[in-house]
Amino acid sequence: MTSRSGSAESPLCDSTRSTTPEGLATLATERDVVLEKIEFEEAVIAEAEARGFKVWGPTTSRRAIS
Repeated sequence: MTSRSGSAESPLCDSTRSTTPEGLATLATERDVVLEKIEFEEAVIAEAEARGFKVWGPTTSRRAIS
């Protein structure tokens, strides 16, 4: 059973963080991982657009879809 703030299996869901040097280092590492994932996804999207794929996003209006 997991608590609302997370569990040992899912530390990224924990809403409390330690402000110790170790806790801050862990947070910095997690931030770097997320930024790497975002960079990868942005590169995939850019390549798809360069190949002519239409990539729908938040700025795409419903009228343009119809």
